[in-house]
Amino acid sequence: MKIGYRTIKTAIATPIAISIAQFLDLENSVTAGIITILCIQPSRKRSVLSAWNRFLACIIASLFSFMFFELFGYSPLVLGVMLAIFIPVTVLLQCSQGITTSSVIIINLFSAQHIDYAFLFNQFMLILVGIGVGLIVNLYMPSLDKPLKDRQKKLEHNFQVILFEIASYLRNKKMTWMEKKS
Repeated sequence: MKIGYRTIKTAIATPIAISIAQFLDLENSVTAGIITILCIQPSRKRSVLSAWNRFLACIIASLFSFMFFELFGYSPLVLGVMLAIFIPVTVLLQCSQGITTSSVIIINLFSAQHIDYAFLFNQFMLILVGIGVGLIVNLYMPSLDKPLKDRQKKLEHNFQVILFEIASYLRNKKMTWMEKKS
């Protein structure tokens, strides 16, 4: 069994995020760990854009939760209606990558049964810790992009050789297969 970089990143980042949230004395500190798990990406390039999308979606989710739950109550029906509006808004704003992450925040706010500014600030800090730790670990730890690109180039070259040999056979009806390894 082989353990990949993404697994290692997750195993390192999750307890760090929870520890930071506990150190900051944030309620629901495990939420920071959950957000971090959801933020781990296979490459550095995708990490920054993903972090921004998740952050934006979480902020929108917090605002929607505050408005819907405080105005219409903390019922599963209100939660469903809010999600039915929230999800298309994130798609429209092109931050739908953050739907899962922001759903964690929505459920936290729904579970609280009362949202005040202190609790919103707590959720904001959990978002920052979770996404921040995920982003830092994604940027620091090595990516598999280069080895995968190298393998892709080699594979594409081998396909070119094979297709060239097939085309040559079809044109000339001669078998000149070289069976050489590249």
